[in-house]
Amino acid sequence: SLLVPYRKCSQPLTCNSMSTGVHVEQKDHESFLRRRGLSKLLYLRLFPDLVSAASEAARLCYNDGFASETHWFAGTSMQTSKASSQNSRLHIVSMQVTHEVFAGSQLRVQPVSEKPWEIVVYELGPESFVMLYEIDTRAGFAEWESRLSVRRQGMNLVSAQFRMLDANRSGSVDRKELGEMMQCIEAGKQPKRWTAEKVDRLMNQIDSKHGSDGIQLEQFVEW
Repeated sequence: SLLVPYRKCSQPLTCNSMSTGVHVEQKDHESFLRRRGLSKLLYLRLFPDLVSAASEAARLCYNDGFASETHWFAGTSMQTSKASSQNSRLHIVSMQVTHEVFAGSQLRVQPVSEKPWEIVVYELGPESFVMLYEIDTRAGFAEWESRLSVRRQGMNLVSAQFRMLDANRSGSVDRKELGEMMQCIEAGKQPKRWTAEKVDRLMNQIDSKHGSDGIQLEQFVEW
């Protein structure tokens, strides 16, 4: 697609009511992205609103991983959206994605998955949204939040530690990876304190708010 620089605007950015995070002023925005090594965001396709950007990202993601001769992308509907506490221009959008599927001789529209997809969108300016999927198809919200955080002091080190722990590059630290870290810390000590039971308790303590099977970068930072 044709790369067109985003429209520079002197107006202040208006964030949605859910935004409580740190804000980058419009006049400083371009230099902020260049310092982060993300000036390519300035040349992505523009969308007039959050929903249209997230919908197109969902369509591309579906076509990359799910489309087939019997499955076609049908549409999306937004469930929720939330701005990052680290940068109020960064949004995570929950989208319910549907596709058309042949069931016998009938064509049915049904959800691709039970849970909504989480799409990451960035707000360059008023009516100027871009889908970060165009830059990195694998990065999740936590990784983008780290890369675009306005409060970045110390984040590089923490992110590097997280990536070292996440040996399988799943985007989260599971019980096995957490246990290996704790056992490495106490290497050579007797008796061994980090039993499987204690690792489970630590895992549940860190992940108490989400109850998932892995620790996300944001939870690791808070811990």
